[in-house]
Amino acid sequence: MMMASSASEPVFEYTDEFRVYKFVESIKPSLICVTCKKLLRQPHQISCGHRTCSHCVTDMIANGVFKCPVSDSCDPIMPNKIYPDQKASNEIRELLVYCEPGCNKKFKLSQLSEHREIAVSIHAANIV
Repeated sequence: MMMASSASEPVFEYTDEFRVYKFVESIKPSLICVTCKKLLRQPHQISCGHRTCSHCVTDMIANGVFKCPVSDSCDPIMPNKIYPDQKASNEIRELLVYCEPGCNKKFKLSQLSEHREIAVSIHAANIV
């Protein structure tokens, strides 16, 4: 789910099964999976050019669904014409995100895990 806050600087939240991400800017629709409607995870392009998560397209094919979820006018999904979408992966890694509640630092999504590990280590050292 994506939403904006009422703070002076907009914050867009996205929740996956692991955590809540607070993005500095809205997420472009082209980075949202056409199947699950969440931020693309392991982005792939299907034969018609639409983007989907790797696990979403895998599930569709495993369940015998070869129709694009966006339009009936698209060509059928062909398993041999599904490709990893490196451009979308790069764009997602470049999105700016806030660290955690209480930490207003902004990082590229690709740098967030490293920052959180350091922050947790410093926090643990200050508690002991």
